[in-house]
Amino acid sequence: MKKIRDKKAYILLSRRRFVKKQKRKKHRKLLIKQSYRDRIIEKRKKAFRKKVDKNKYENISTPSNFSIINNPGPTLSFFKILRDNMIKYNPVYVDMSSINQMTTDALVYFIGVLQQLKTKLKVLRLKGSYPKDKKIKSLMETSGFLNYFETTEDVQFDPNKNTFEIKSGNSVDRLTVKNICQFVMKKFEIQKSKTSMLYAIISEMMNNTKEHAYNSNENDYDNWIIFLRYYPNKKCIDFIFMDTGLGIPKTVHKKKDEKILKAISKIKSIGYSESKIVKSALEGEFRTKTRHKYRGKGLPKIYKCVKIGYLLKFNLFSNKACIVENREEDLSQEMNGTLYFWQLTKESVNAKDIN
Repeated sequence: MKKIRDKKAYILLSRRRFVKKQKRKKHRKLLIKQSYRDRIIEKRKKAFRKKVDKNKYENISTPSNFSIINNPGPTLSFFKILRDNMIKYNPVYVDMSSINQMTTDALVYFIGVLQQLKTKLKVLRLKGSYPKDKKIKSLMETSGFLNYFETTEDVQFDPNKNTFEIKSGNSVDRLTVKNICQFVMKKFEIQKSKTSMLYAIISEMMNNTKEHAYNSNENDYDNWIIFLRYYPNKKCIDFIFMDTGLGIPKTVHKKKDEKILKAISKIKSIGYSESKIVKSALEGEFRTKTRHKYRGKGLPKIYKCVKIGYLLKFNLFSNKACIVENREEDLSQEMNGTLYFWQLTKESVNAKDIN
């Protein structure tokens, strides 16, 4: 052993030895924890394979009104049951035969949930049935929803092309935004200059999904999902955009009193509202967690488009927050990420530029 006569050198050496000892101790704990986790996962995988071999699937039925916008409670409860079963490595059969009403926001959210689960689970088994309603089945096929699954049936596409198929990505996809603008130009028979604001809005939303995900780890799934549907009779286009991140209430800066109310709300019912926090972020209150002045301007810019009448029937769902046009309320069931819905008409695209 090395002899040290200098007191300062002895203290430094002691500190180094202590730090190394703590690191080794921490590493051993992590190895034990990882080993325990791996054993549990392996045990669940074995049970999963047995169930698959025996064709034992957990049967889960979707609500008859499959829509987050029109029927958030039962629809989000269905997704919670689906997630809980799949995390336990249970093979799942989704019965969609009873659906008689459906909006594509539920399909977009379905894709987001499954993509998140695919990165967490090493094995995944999901089967399902089509809705009996022919119109709803046709919408499911033309939306591009089935492109994210393996299916034995030939998918029938809409020859009229009144839908812009579901697209997803991790960063700003200029080509997709350009194609969306061309879709709008064709349906509304308008000039390119009229879609400049729409181009900016969608690009900002795509950019937000990457820049504002500073609380989450790097993921392998897509950060955003988008879908458009044109209604010839109403002469309008519905837009659905999903940010698959943590959600606005979890990523924005909270005041001290809001943090206290949130902590108390876990124990008893109290006046903590995620919808009010989201609404204040939309209104332009400085809520970015980075505290940089150049951040946190995306949501107010988007909401300004709602105020001037460019984006119609604006809905926003994020965690428990629910903003429906001018009304806000908290949901009983939490959702993952943020879901935007708005409508565009030929008249609304004539709104003045917000810049």
